[in-house]
Amino acid sequence: MARWGAGLLCLTLVSCGVERLEKRIEGLEGSVRDLHRELQLTWANALCSGDVQQLIERVSQSCAAAAEAERNTRFEGVCRESDIGRHLLDADPRGQGRFLSLMNSQRHSVFYIAPGQNSLVPRRVEKLKTRLLPQRRLPTTKFLIASNSASNPLVGRDKGKGKGKAAPPNPEKANPEKTMEEGARRIELVNNLLLELGIPKSLILRWLFSFPIDNAEFQREDDKTAIGETDDPYSGVWVFRVDCAEPPLLTPVTPDGP
Repeated sequence: MARWGAGLLCLTLVSCGVERLEKRIEGLEGSVRDLHRELQLTWANALCSGDVQQLIERVSQSCAAAAEAERNTRFEGVCRESDIGRHLLDADPRGQGRFLSLMNSQRHSVFYIAPGQNSLVPRRVEKLKTRLLPQRRLPTTKFLIASNSASNPLVGRDKGKGKGKAAPPNPEKANPEKTMEEGARRIELVNNLLLELGIPKSLILRWLFSFPIDNAEFQREDDKTAIGETDDPYSGVWVFRVDCAEPPLLTPVTPDGP
C-alpha cells in the first residue's frame, strides 16, 4: 500500500513537472515569436525608408482585397487597384506621386520593351541578376515589377508643329485598353524571367498603374533607354528589390538561399 501511494505521488509530481515544462515552452515560443517580429521590423526600418514601407504595405493590402475580382482574367495576379495612385500621393513626401523618385533608393533594374517585342535584352538580364539576386533573401524580401498603364503623353505632340499639320495621334493613347494589355504583357515577360531565375511566385508583386515619368528621375545611366532599345521611357518595366515589409506582410519564416 505504501509502495502504491509512493508511486501515485511520483506520478503526480511528474505530471505537475510536465505541465510546468509545457507552460514554460509555450512562454518561450511566444518570446521567440515576439523577437522574430521585432527583428523583421528592424530589417524593414533599416533597409527601406518609411515612405517606401508605407506604399508597399498599403498597396498590398488594397490589392489583396481586390484580387478576387481579377481571377480567371488576363490580369489575374496583377495589381491594377485604382487606389495605387492615391497611396502613392500619400507616400510621396512632395505629394507629387513620383513613383520612380520615391523608389530610387531601392536596388532596381529596368527593361524597355517595345510593342511586339517578345524577348528581353541580355545586357539588362545580366544587370538584374548581378544587382538584385546575389544577396541572401530575407523574410521581408519582395520583388516588385511595375509597368505603366499610361502611354507617353509626349509621343506625337510636336510632330508637324510649325508646318501647318496637326500632330498625329498616339494610337495607344487613343486606346487605353490596348495600353493596359501591353503593360500586362510586358509584366508577364519580366515575371517569367524572375520565375526562371528561381524567385518564388509568392515573393513577386506585380503592379500595373499610371505614373508620370521625367528624365530628371533617372539617377543612373543604366536607367535610361539605350541604343537598340525603344526610346519611349513609358515602355519601361521596373523591377525593385524591396527588402522590407510591415504587418500584415510579415511571415514567420526563416531566410532562404539566394
